Amino acid sequence: MNEKTKELFEHTYTKDNFHRKVLLLEEFFEKYFFQEHEEGSIKEHLKHFLFDQNTGEYLRNSLLSLSDDFFAQFRRDTFRSILDSLKEEERTLPYLKIYVATLLPPVEVEKLGVWCRENVAPNIFLDLEVDSKVVGGCAFVWNGVYHDYSLAYYINKHKKEIRGLLAQK
Repeated sequence: MNEKTKELFEHTYTKDNFHRKVLLLEEFFEKYFFQEHEEGSIKEHLKHFLFDQNTGEYLRNSLLSLSDDFFAQFRRDTFRSILDSLKEEERTLPYLKIYVATLLPPVEVEKLGVWCRENVAPNIFLDLEVDSKVVGGCAFVWNGVYHDYSLAYYINKHKKEIRGLLAQK
């Protein structure tokens, strides 16, 4: 991954979000390079495109925060190959599958992603999935091994002790 495209990765923490950003950029550049448009900066055109696509504020701000150097590398004859290399790069990066009880807000996903990149692997993506069975905790798969840290798991694991405590009362 070159330094310019690395910028997109550095501020994207889930596989789904990375994929969504690349697809949005692909569609945007298709329109930008092959359809007539009024004068203005590429970011102004991107901003209008993202509003037309009804993207959420977090995603929109994330793409608009990319540097001018990031956008400068894209040209009519190169944007597809750059985006294709990003898609290929995404397929090779490790990811941590995490099961959570409810959908996490983007700010919390970012915090979790930053923590994982600092403590697990610097080039990791998260693959989040909602699973109501992990209430009171989470579960995750790392290197093919499932780890359950849900409340239900611990209650089941300590069922005898819990029954003993309840019987004493």
